[in-house]
Amino acid sequence: MMMIIKKLLVLPFLLSLTVAYAAPQNDDPQTLNKEQPAAGFPDSVKAAVPQLRFKDGKGKSLTLPDLKGKVVVLNYWAPWCPPCVKEMPSFHKLRTRFRDRDDLVFVMVAVDHEYAKAKAFMDRRGYKLPVYTSDGQILNALFSGAIPTTAIFNRANELIDIYIETNDFSVPDFVEKLQQLLDQ
Repeated sequence: MMMIIKKLLVLPFLLSLTVAYAAPQNDDPQTLNKEQPAAGFPDSVKAAVPQLRFKDGKGKSLTLPDLKGKVVVLNYWAPWCPPCVKEMPSFHKLRTRFRDRDDLVFVMVAVDHEYAKAKAFMDRRGYKLPVYTSDGQILNALFSGAIPTTAIFNRANELIDIYIETNDFSVPDFVEKLQQLLDQ
């Protein structure tokens, strides 16, 4: 009986992975897969922002409101996800480009809560990106289950954009957008 219950609990997770892998991937390096409703983000997404909580490898908690005053690049990913692995070098390039900016924060959230594996992935590749896990429930209002998903927040913790699927975040358009947010 216990085995059946475990299988039933894993089924929704596997289904969401199937959806994520079946989604079309962006092959044009000059464009980003972006999802934003024409009228902006719904109130449910805006209301979810203060509830975002993350945990580092030492168990220290971090909330998005803790980062108010900084531009935040939040990425939901997993080291076993090929599309996530594909876009990670662009985050590394972006972080390297803005390495002297203390007002830009990267929050790379391992969706499977496997901090050690995610950190080992970053270390093996020499990526200087901070790894976190979700400290609580991953909010469906912001994260639909497709990985990778990246959300950009301005200094006021306002959600600016959500990017779904594989992207190259080192393209000039995105770098310029990030620079504009930093200059505000």
